[in-house]
This record gives sequence, structure tokens and C-alpha cells, in this order.
Amino acid sequence: MTPIEELVTAVDAAFVATGREMAGWPHPHPDRMPLAEEYSRVSNRHKWQILAARAEAWLVALANAGLSEIDSGTEIGWEEPPRLDSNRTYLARPRAADALPLIVCMERLGDMDDAGVTLGVGDPAVLLLSTPDCGCDACDSGSQDALDELDEYVLSVVTGSYRRLRRGEREITIISEGHRVSRGFDKRRIGQWGFMTDPRILSRLDRFQGEVAPSSGYYVMRSRKILTRLLRIKVGVAFPKRRRDHIERVLANPEGWNEIYGAAWFNEEEQV
Repeated sequence: MTPIEELVTAVDAAFVATGREMAGWPHPHPDRMPLAEEYSRVSNRHKWQILAARAEAWLVALANAGLSEIDSGTEIGWEEPPRLDSNRTYLARPRAADALPLIVCMERLGDMDDAGVTLGVGDPAVLLLSTPDCGCDACDSGSQDALDELDEYVLSVVTGSYRRLRRGEREITIISEGHRVSRGFDKRRIGQWGFMTDPRILSRLDRFQGEVAPSSGYYVMRSRKILTRLLRIKVGVAFPKRRRDHIERVLANPEGWNEIYGAAWFNEEEQV
């Protein structure tokens, strides 16, 4: 096994102890859309403590593998404070040079401790993941989905795949080779596109007014409104590709972007 596979195996072994007496659960509605009342209902808050148990298993495995030192007494400086208070906070300091530290916070919800997990990365800490994102019955997709997501985000820091670029309101986050998250790239409106503000096109469209269709009694939309809707559909399909191309250019040349990334906690040659 590779060191990464050995580490995950060690996490699973530690989870037997940290997650004792905690049971997983299947997807509560795999074959249907959530019901309206499920969006405002949290049937069992305690079940989400399984995520804190998994996070604790990661800390145990990282320390036992000699990859990091675990500190529970350090005050964490956040770029933006997490949304919930934490009843326990840990800082995993990697031994590898140029690797990013990992922050693990067990969240408090009301009077219940360990009701979820917040992960941070770097110094000052940047929010990596807050799980469960909601916790209501409608958003619940089963314990395995939540546990897998937690594992993926921890591994992104440990393997050195995590990378965040930010400039103004635009942000690109790489979790793994197949998992990228971006925001702030969809601000442009249809009316800002050149072909929608060309006065020649607008003057022609203004010639066509709505009228009543005698055969049906329904109003016929103005051609300008119809064209606008069609263009929205067209742009909605085309813009994701334009956004992807833009993101690829930024990743290839991040000049002018604030970038956070770190080395793998493992020896790079051992990961293969």
C-alpha cells in the first residue's frame, strides 16, 4: 500500500474507537425529492456527532503516523470567523516543510457539543469545510456521503492538492484533480453583452409590439422579450465553457491573485 492508503486504513481503525456506539444511516430519500416539511425539520441532531468522531480519528492517525503534531491549546486566527462556536479546536502542524497546517473544530450547536465539524487550512486559517452544511432532513443524503466529503477535504490538505486563488470577489478552490469550486465568475448580466446593447438591433426589435392573437386570445410577447429569453438560454449554456477557459488561464498564470497552497505531508515519491 502507498502511504496514503496506509493512512486511510489507520483512520478507519481509529474510527472504530472514536466512533464507538455511533451508527451510520442510509440516504433517507434516495428515490424521491425531499418533502416540504423536511426542509425545516431536524429529526436527530445527535447523529451528526459521527462527523466529529471521524475528524478525531484523522487527528489520531496523523499523529501516530508521525506526519503532524496535534495542538489543542493554540488560538486560531481566522481570515473570516466560522459560523458556529467550537467546543474543541485542534491544530495539526505538519512536519513536512512548506506544508499547510490543518485546523479541526468540533462545533457546538445550542447546548450540544460535537454537532458538526469545521475544517480550516493555513495561517491565518481559511475556511475549508463546514459539515453538515445544513443538517435538516431534506439535505441529509446519508452518513457515508458526509464522511466521504470530510475525508476528501482532509486529504486535499495532507496530499498537497489543496489550492486557493482569490482576487476581489472571485475565488477558485481546488480540492482534488476532479473537484474544483469557483465563485464570483457569473456576475455579468445579459444586458452587458455587446450584441444586446447594439443600437441597431434594439431599434429593429422596438418595431415589434405585442398584440392579441385572435385565434387563441393569448398575448403574443414582443419579439425583444422573446429574443432576450432565448439569449439567456444560449448564454447559460455557453458561459460555463467561457468560465472554465477563464479559470484555466488563471491557474496557468496566477499573477495578481492571492494564492494559498502547500506541499504534501508525505514524501512526494512515496505517494505514487
